[in-house]
Amino acid sequence: MKTLHTKLLVSTLVFVSSTIFAMTAPAVKTDMPSSKSSCGCTFATVDIAQIIDPKNPADSKAEGWKESFKGLTDGLDKEQKALQKLQTDVEAEYKKLEEKQKKGEQPTKEETAKIQTMFQELQTKNQQLSEKAQAQFVQLQNDFKTKIDAAVKVVADKKGYDLVMYKDIVLHAKNVVDMTPDVLAELNAKHAAEKRAKKMTSEAPKTAAKPAAAKAA
Repeated sequence: MKTLHTKLLVSTLVFVSSTIFAMTAPAVKTDMPSSKSSCGCTFATVDIAQIIDPKNPADSKAEGWKESFKGLTDGLDKEQKALQKLQTDVEAEYKKLEEKQKKGEQPTKEETAKIQTMFQELQTKNQQLSEKAQAQFVQLQNDFKTKIDAAVKVVADKKGYDLVMYKDIVLHAKNVVDMTPDVLAELNAKHAAEKRAKKMTSEAPKTAAKPAAAKAA
């Protein structure tokens, strides 16, 4: 009897996502001349694999993606442990029935119905967890893609790039610049700013409460 390994499932989804991200623009084969922009070219690429690290998402260089991915898998792992306990219970019941049959005893209708119900519950919860993992991952992916797009626009505007495409779908291009490091830096700076703002917001009520407490004393 097999259980759903959520980390393997989500890691597989991440690997697939590296191509899904790239599906937002058509493949291009072009020779583009350099221009008078700050980098000497108008064409830049972004390597999504460097940002989300499909082989090992937990080690992604994008802090926001890494933290969100960890939060997703941690939550799914808790539910996976509950399923593993249910599987252990099902296997224990099967073992009891096998022991009875070895002794020449036949399981009662109640015992048969119990094991069937437990097995169906296990299958249903496995399926539900699988669907939940996929849905949550798709949402995570969509949310982070929005952040990547925003970071790409910020960097492209700063550097003067006229066209930016995903590296995986470019067949050939001259005078191309890999803007991935700049996009990563922008993503991480934005993430750090959001974390600081969130921390300040959460600490504000506590800070405000201290003067009030002092006056009351």
